Amino acid sequence: MNPQATWHLLSTRPDALNAPLSHAVSSAGGSLIPLESMDIETRLTDDTVTRLLSALRESVVVFTSPTAVNVAAEVLDLPGALNRRVVVATGAGTQKTLVNRGVRQARAPDRMDSEGMLGMPVLTDVDGVGIGLVTGEGGRGMLQPRLIARGARVTRADIYARVPRTISAAEWDRVCAAEGMRILAITSAEAFEALLPQIPEAADFAQWRFVVGSQRLMESASPAPFGGTLSIKDGEGQLSLLHAVEKGFCAVARSPMPEDLVHAALALLET
Repeated sequence: MNPQATWHLLSTRPDALNAPLSHAVSSAGGSLIPLESMDIETRLTDDTVTRLLSALRESVVVFTSPTAVNVAAEVLDLPGALNRRVVVATGAGTQKTLVNRGVRQARAPDRMDSEGMLGMPVLTDVDGVGIGLVTGEGGRGMLQPRLIARGARVTRADIYARVPRTISAAEWDRVCAAEGMRILAITSAEAFEALLPQIPEAADFAQWRFVVGSQRLMESASPAPFGGTLSIKDGEGQLSLLHAVEKGFCAVARSPMPEDLVHAALALLET
């Protein structure tokens, strides 16, 4: 923790993905405190690897996260497997991971959510097109059915799973010791919901502020996979994130990219 920091961003992302965010936070005078609430478990059985190979043979291949890219790269030469394929990433982070793995033709939507992806020309006219979806269990619930509704043949490979992780007492001690505003970055509803029951009283949760990684995430009110509108508690009881924005202690980032999360966090510091 940076002892000179005047504010702190709490991140539930896997620790391996926090380096760019930590740098962006530090450059803005803050410090990043990891609160990884989910673990990644690979699902590289014979069946899932066979499914992955089938997905990568489709003419269009979609990767839904950096983790999906990295797990696939554990067992396959991705540049070779994806040669002459149209490769789509859900966002800039996934696209960058693909490029770093040698898949230089990877493209991503300007709007980094399912609606942004579905608006891409390559995924608009897909009647009869084979699409490989490389993802994790439960991931991108809206994308697959919408593509099927457009007539696509979707081959899905669930090659990892995110499972709840118990945050240690030492990790919570770091949160409790932090002086200055604490801002929780909500970039996954699943990770947020895994975090909530673990927050100790000493962490003074009612005084936290919140940055949400996208408008879609803030408004996630469908019954699956998040179980309804995300909510938090303050002195008045249960409060949806939509209302938290109105009250001025929650901000919506343009995207879940580090610079956009930090920009939204700095806006909260000014209120």
